[in-house]
Amino acid sequence: MNTGITMSNAPTPPPTPAPAAAPWADRRNGPDGLLTPRQAEQVLNLIEASLGVARRHQFFRWVQLHLHGLLPHGFMVCGSWQRHQRALRLDLFHQVVLPPATLQALGDPESAFMCSVCAAWIEGRCRPLLLDLRHFMGAGAQVAAGLQEALGSAAELLVHGVARPQRPHEIESLFVCALPVGAVPPLVSVQLLELCLPYLHSVWQRVLATEAGLGSTGLGVPLRPTPTPRSPDGGAITPREQQILAEIALGASNKEIARTLAIAETTVKIHVQHILRKLGLSSRVQAAVYATRGNGNGNGNSD
Repeated sequence: MNTGITMSNAPTPPPTPAPAAAPWADRRNGPDGLLTPRQAEQVLNLIEASLGVARRHQFFRWVQLHLHGLLPHGFMVCGSWQRHQRALRLDLFHQVVLPPATLQALGDPESAFMCSVCAAWIEGRCRPLLLDLRHFMGAGAQVAAGLQEALGSAAELLVHGVARPQRPHEIESLFVCALPVGAVPPLVSVQLLELCLPYLHSVWQRVLATEAGLGSTGLGVPLRPTPTPRSPDGGAITPREQQILAEIALGASNKEIARTLAIAETTVKIHVQHILRKLGLSSRVQAAVYATRGNGNGNGNSD
């Protein structure tokens, strides 16, 4: 199968590893690629915290608080198989500013880039996989180059998921993380994702089921369109304020929003104040609930 990537499967440990071949062992990992006690503790914390995750914004915070410490990533693509549509659905969570064309490609299962990623993982027998962004070819190479530029350093994709044994093309869930090269030793990053996969899969499936039960497609976008929120004096929520409202629904702080949208933190604070005033709300929690429910009619009082 031509995946459009010059690749190799996830690295396997050498038969007799020498200390000189693992310079990170003393400060980051144990010998032979074993996890350090700190990493083992982080995995246990991730597992314990997974029980309280049922919504999209909770998933985002869970990943940032627990998975990011183990696998520091610039973005994560989460995929799930939609049986009624017989197609893969992709959702993107990111902390870095990505070009619109790159965002579109990462969220489109039919894009050349994501088709290459999925094909490489299936060809690798659905085992955890590391893909160097510099090795993408053809139509996916442009997206890979855009990701390299946005991430600001050499990066690789860590890919794993769950697929049916007899029908691997029906991917039950897929997780793609962008890691800076060298942030985590290759063998350890593969091992960590292997350990975390059952919980990523079960939590993501729970989130999708909860969101579907609440009638939301995620990120605060309702199934049925609603009017653009307006303040009592008729002023509409601006596109920038809608972006910030969506980030608030994900549980992002002002600092995180500023980094995501590439604006000053003080600018975010001003926008948040405008949003609260226009919608007649008094807190970020109310704004998050408002956005998650897809409420389209602001009916509060002006200050």
